[in-house]
Amino acid sequence: MTRARSRRSSFSQSSFTDIRWFQSSAVSLIAAGCMVVATAAGGCSSSSSKNPPPDAGDGDTLAVTVDVAPDNAPPAASCADGGTPTAAYSDDFSGGLADGVWTVTQSNDGLFAADATQGDLRLSKVGDNTSATLKSITVTFNLAAYGGPADGDFQLSLDLRDAMLGPSGLDQVEFHANFADNSEFFDVYEHSGSSFNLHVWTGKVVGQMPTDVTAGTFRIVRVGSTITGYLDDTMIYTTTNSAALSAIRILMQIQLMSNDPISITLDNFHYQAGCVP
Repeated sequence: MTRARSRRSSFSQSSFTDIRWFQSSAVSLIAAGCMVVATAAGGCSSSSSKNPPPDAGDGDTLAVTVDVAPDNAPPAASCADGGTPTAAYSDDFSGGLADGVWTVTQSNDGLFAADATQGDLRLSKVGDNTSATLKSITVTFNLAAYGGPADGDFQLSLDLRDAMLGPSGLDQVEFHANFADNSEFFDVYEHSGSSFNLHVWTGKVVGQMPTDVTAGTFRIVRVGSTITGYLDDTMIYTTTNSAALSAIRILMQIQLMSNDPISITLDNFHYQAGCVP
């Protein structure tokens, strides 16, 4: 992520009459196309310095830091309510699976493959399954490297396309949010019997609805204690959970002796905590 450059604009004390450091009123400045609103009580908004200088004396210069995006690019990431994310990470997998960010595991070596050499992430079953137990491949995000467990608001999103589940077994693609109290909230795209469905897993199936899509964007959003799962803008299920987010995973699995040649293409992972746009 490119950080916005910081420029400083100076204003001579003599240009003002009896100005103090915004003790009771807000001052709005327009600088290089970026507006900053500052107050003594609340500091600056997320796009400006939050450390107010001391009162300017006679002949001193009052300096205000204003974030200006380089080359007319948008300012650095912030949330709609004026807050700043405490952690954020985006990945389009164009550079593969970055070391220290992602870990791939599977229940049986050689049963699945993860290919991140084509500008996205492709999971596929490449071996034969003869087991009656659940088999899966899991791609785990290193949350500890990006702020660690997240209290409060967060948002997860992941694009999926070219989904191929079935034709006969119980097959699933899941986007996982796990919590410090061992609770869980998974967006799930499933083939079961001869049909497809979306649901959320919280230890049981909730919000199940039929679907015929093979592409979309999984989202898991928590605002306050309310957590909601979506595919695109379709709400799958909502509930409450105030526990700290402790793990983020992507998973594809087969169950009940399924030997279906399943696969999925994934792209544009995004995680943000602290506030939600």
